[in-house]
Amino acid sequence: MRWIYIFVLCRYEPKRLAHYPNDIIDIIVAGPVYAPTTAPVSLSAVTLATNNNKNSIIPPQSHSTDSMDRWVPALSLQSSSSGVNSRPSNAMSRSSGAMSPSSAFPPSRSTSSSLTTTNHNSYQTMSIARPMAALTSIASDITHIQHQLEHSTNQQSFHHQQLLERLVQLLQEQAEAKERDERVLAELAAAKERDEMHRMQRRTIDRLIVAQQRIEAILVQNYELHEYPIPRLFVILPDSYEKWDPRNFLAERFRLFFLCECGEHGKTNAMELTSTAQPTITAAENYAPIAVKNTIHLAKHEGYELSRPTEFFDRYGPYVLGMLRVLKHCLAVATVVAPAVALAENSVKDAMDGVKSIAESTIKAVDMSIDFLEQKLEGDTVTDGVSESDTDAQDEEDRLNGLTALEGADLRRLDSFLRNKDADKILGNLYRITTNTGHVKWVCLDHYRQVYRKTAMTSFLQCVETYGGVHDPQRGKVTVSLRSSTAAKDFFSRLAQYASAVTTLKVTLDWSFGASDLAMLVDKIAYSNIRDLDVCFRTQSVLKHISLVMRPGSGR
Repeated sequence: MRWIYIFVLCRYEPKRLAHYPNDIIDIIVAGPVYAPTTAPVSLSAVTLATNNNKNSIIPPQSHSTDSMDRWVPALSLQSSSSGVNSRPSNAMSRSSGAMSPSSAFPPSRSTSSSLTTTNHNSYQTMSIARPMAALTSIASDITHIQHQLEHSTNQQSFHHQQLLERLVQLLQEQAEAKERDERVLAELAAAKERDEMHRMQRRTIDRLIVAQQRIEAILVQNYELHEYPIPRLFVILPDSYEKWDPRNFLAERFRLFFLCECGEHGKTNAMELTSTAQPTITAAENYAPIAVKNTIHLAKHEGYELSRPTEFFDRYGPYVLGMLRVLKHCLAVATVVAPAVALAENSVKDAMDGVKSIAESTIKAVDMSIDFLEQKLEGDTVTDGVSESDTDAQDEEDRLNGLTALEGADLRRLDSFLRNKDADKILGNLYRITTNTGHVKWVCLDHYRQVYRKTAMTSFLQCVETYGGVHDPQRGKVTVSLRSSTAAKDFFSRLAQYASAVTTLKVTLDWSFGASDLAMLVDKIAYSNIRDLDVCFRTQSVLKHISLVMRPGSGR
């Protein structure tokens, strides 16, 4: 609470008792006015003047710091010290009505000086009050602005708090997602590691199995090479079955025939080329080729005459009887192909007719030998392990497994019963081969070449794969890139020796070589079955050697 004193300057011209022109009395009435600090105060001044004996109230111009002007018709003043309230109207009435006669006289000099000092103080007071009011208004405005700032700050703080909470939530979700991703990656890595471990274990087990099979094959091969120095499959047939007399068998002559042990190792895929596969019967256009099954058959040999038939039958009779039954079954299977001859061409038909006639005559001889051995061995307790009743129910391999195998000593003793033995020790024109499992088999020349070609082609294809080449079996084409003289020598040597089925070659020579390398290439190509050759030279230095090596008429 603050008290502000406001001085009002009034000009009063008293009623004239005596005429004193141009004398004006200034009356200043001072009183306290209550002005709150929170609200701006507008100050006004009231001037009373007398002009031409007429009283008039002229409102002066009042200025406020907040540009608000007010007209004050009456001003109430209150004294704070004496507690006496005085109103301007009453003061004016008292001044005008209660004017003493002495007031009509001119004022003294002291009175005039006092009034001047009072007037000056009043102006100073009013000049101080106005800035105070302006400061009050500014303070109010500042307070209002502070409230607005606080309100805006509170709103911004709330918004910022929401943003921070959302940001924290997003960070938590991101951390959870990252944790999930890391967990999934860890699981994938663990699964990959497990798969790799299982794959390595399977690979190790496969290698162990292969190594074990190879060891077993080597052991079997070493054993069978020692135990089977000669063919172990053979049969006995009469020398002339047209003049056969079973009542006088001692006078008859018998011949021993070795059998080709072709079996699963000699079978080929029907999609392979006819040059490396079994003989086929080419039917009409609407029929697929019919492959002849690999079966045990007589070797292409005239046979060996027996020197001591009675002793031979006593020792090898049961075994020979079982082999005759197996051979009869195989010959019966071979004759099944005969109905397909009607679909074949004339040349193939003639050949198959000859095969059929030979098979029929051989079957007659086999039947005679079986009857003879059954009669001779009727009272013996030794059996061959293959009965006639189950002949049709068992296949070829089961029949062979049912036979009692001959040991090495029996096979070596067999050589003593043969009269006209081969000087070169090639019994029955059979060749010894070793299968992948280590077993030893004796096969004819055709099957030996077939197995040899297959093994040789496998070796050549491994060489092509080693040098990054590609083999097209349907077209008989090989595409390869060679980067050294050693690789070229190895490749072309295998090509000339083993790859008879390859007719098209596309080779890239990617090294700097001389005339000797090019001469080797031309020589190997000349010994192969290549009909279409495409050579690409990566270096230009070899071109000058071509004219020196490949001359017309040089045979290269």
